[in-house]
Amino acid sequence: MDLDELKSHYRDGNENNQKSFEKLRNMMTKGTPPVLKAVKRQLIFESAVWVAILATFHNIFDGNLKPAYANALVIVAVVTLLIHNLLEYRSIQFPVSGNNLKESVSKYLKKVKAYAFSSISTRVFAYVSVMVFLFSGTSVTPQKLYLGGSALVLTCFIQVFLLRKVWHRKISKLEDIADGLKE
Repeated sequence: MDLDELKSHYRDGNENNQKSFEKLRNMMTKGTPPVLKAVKRQLIFESAVWVAILATFHNIFDGNLKPAYANALVIVAVVTLLIHNLLEYRSIQFPVSGNNLKESVSKYLKKVKAYAFSSISTRVFAYVSVMVFLFSGTSVTPQKLYLGGSALVLTCFIQVFLLRKVWHRKISKLEDIADGLKE
C-alpha cells in the first residue's frame, strides 16, 4: 500500500472523523517521541563528556608533555565522534524517506547498516587515539610493549564485539519488520 492509498483509506474509512490530513500531519510532527528524547539525551551526555575531555586533556593529562601527533589524534577523534553523534541524531530524526512504508523501511535499514559500521569504526578510532595519547611519551620496555599492546588489542576486540552485538540486535529487528512488510 502506497501513501496515496493510505490517504484515501483514511478519508473514506471513517466519515465521523473530521480530521484533515494536515491535522494528522501536525499531530505526528508535534512533540518529540520518547525514543528520540532518550537518544537525544544520550548523545548530549556523550558529547558533553567528549567536549569536557577535549577541553581538559591538555592540562589534566599533561598534553603539553605529549608529542604533537598524539594531541592532534585526540582532537581529530573527538571531533569525529561529535560529528558522528550529530549525524546519528539527524538520521533517526527523519526515518521516513520513501513513498510507502516498505520502501521507507528498506531505505532506513540500509542507512542503519552503514551507520552501524561507521559507529563501530569511529568508536574504535577514538579508543585507539586516546590510548595512543595516554601512552605516548612513556618509556617502553619490551615487556610493557607486549603487555600494553595485548591489553589494547583485547579491549579493542571486546569493544567491537559488544558494539556489533548491539547493532546486530537493532538491525535484526528492522530486518524482521522489512520481511513482515514483504508478505
